Amino acid sequence: YFMIQVPFTASTTLNVTAQKSGANDSEAATVSVKNKTMKENYMYRGEYSPVFCKDGRIHYYSALLAYSLNTDKLTSSMANTARARMNSIQMTADSVGAKKTIFLIIPSSCDVYPETVPDEFSKATGERLFERFTKIAEESGAHVIYPLQTLKKHAYDGVGYQIYQHTDSHWSTYGSYWGTYDLLEYIANDGFPNAKPRT
Repeated sequence: YFMIQVPFTASTTLNVTAQKSGANDSEAATVSVKNKTMKENYMYRGEYSPVFCKDGRIHYYSALLAYSLNTDKLTSSMANTARARMNSIQMTADSVGAKKTIFLIIPSSCDVYPETVPDEFSKATGERLFERFTKIAEESGAHVIYPLQTLKKHAYDGVGYQIYQHTDSHWSTYGSYWGTYDLLEYIANDGFPNAKPRT
């Protein structure tokens, strides 16, 4: 598998061939590409296009938006919908006798590796979307865990031990360990010692 980055200024069609010394070019694979610029609005489902970034790292467009947008892009309707859902989840938890509702907010890969973010995606100023979500969730009675500091602490533990895949914004196995560490520590300290993360 190959990943390539081609600079262009407008939507176009690329014909990609493989070349090998002493052989004819391969049959062309035709790929339609679109020039993507930073959106001014809130992100929607489906914003999963990969973006080539500094140091060869790939962040998904949705991660770049989460890094770049603050809550002035969050309409009151969106906030009200989130609040209603949080309250509904908390009511359901209460009805079955759950001790506590906990939300684990997964940090954007851009927040863990900000030095790899392209210059045009500057970090949002003011209140971030996850901060508003945290307030809404806590207002409903839930507890929120946002493990950014733990992930940043282990972001460069060595080759093969990065938090996010280099060409993907999913956690690596190592990243999933540290990504859930604070959650399991919290549960263990809240009366469930067997939940303590393994060493």
